[in-house]
Amino acid sequence: MERKPSPALLTIWRLILWIVFAVCVLPLMGILLIATLASERIEPIVIGVFLTVVFAGIAGFIHIYTGLFHKSIVYALDEKRISLRYGVWWRVQKAIPIEKVTDVRTIQGPLERMYGIGQVQIYTPSTGAMCPEGLMRGLTDYEGVRDTIAANILALRGVSHAKEV
Repeated sequence: MERKPSPALLTIWRLILWIVFAVCVLPLMGILLIATLASERIEPIVIGVFLTVVFAGIAGFIHIYTGLFHKSIVYALDEKRISLRYGVWWRVQKAIPIEKVTDVRTIQGPLERMYGIGQVQIYTPSTGAMCPEGLMRGLTDYEGVRDTIAANILALRGVSHAKEV
């Protein structure tokens, strides 16, 4: 069954982008405005306007790119594999066999919690314990996805049910 990340993920990405933009550009504009008023020269404010336009252009590009990237993300899950597809310029396709999965974790940061979404991290022995082989971001039913993957692992190994720890 194919899944797409929630639109809330895109909202979070863009919220972070514009907060970083405001934190970087507004203090710079303030400093340059003060420099202009103190020196009675126009150059600092011209430089400030130029830098603001450049930063706004970069932020606008990233704003558009995040929308395109969000649209490109597709997750698929069946009894034998987990498939991940994403990318705008460089397309990435991963197929993770269920029998190779050693751990499945869920993560929910503060912004994700506020928007009701979470992440599922999929670990295999090939990546080591530090880095997940696959990451499913922006899922509203992230705990259900984790439970489905765990059930598929148990079914593949011939275990009828898991004991709660």
